[in-house]
Amino acid sequence: AGEALDGGMRDPLLRLMLWGNIAQMVRDREISPVQALGYAFKALASEEESMLLSIVLGRHGSVREQYLHFLTLAQRQVLAPRWEKLIGDRLARGDDKLALTYLDFYIAIAQTSEGLGRLRTFLSEDNAPGAATLGPERRWAIITQLARHGDARAPGLIAAQEKRDPSTAGVRAAYAARVSIPLIDHKQKHWKEFQAPEKLGMELFEGA
Repeated sequence: AGEALDGGMRDPLLRLMLWGNIAQMVRDREISPVQALGYAFKALASEEESMLLSIVLGRHGSVREQYLHFLTLAQRQVLAPRWEKLIGDRLARGDDKLALTYLDFYIAIAQTSEGLGRLRTFLSEDNAPGAATLGPERRWAIITQLARHGDARAPGLIAAQEKRDPSTAGVRAAYAARVSIPLIDHKQKHWKEFQAPEKLGMELFEGA
């Protein structure tokens, strides 16, 4: 499988089918997610078909699903540096067709100090290579990722972005970001709020 993805299969549609087969094998526990992501890492280093990349790395893509939902926390910690570098390097190329795909994937997986620092740079400069301005949705995604990993600046970033984006979507995103902060007092406070969704409001409850 790895050799076929890594240039051994020239037809991109056949490669896409193989990506799908590998994803199903992970779901059926025929191979481990670590093994599947090993194939993916090698293939993504050389894959240039934009349609295929946008599918497997996209929001509902198989690689993103395997990385975020099938790996354990310990496994992600081991793989994170290599994956952040791979996706960060491809993002830095400034490929207009895939810049946002790479950016969204990078935001979702960043967890090392270097990766989180890069997210803070994107946020402060309000852009990423090839991606133009971030827009409110991606700014919130970055802030939430920083909050999730305990960045001390997160509460201030949330408050500042909440003023910048007072829309309904912004209010919902701000609440979700605050819920993500890994502090026991935050978790206890929000857990109590979840017990009374009628007081919290369904928009905030569903957003969190």
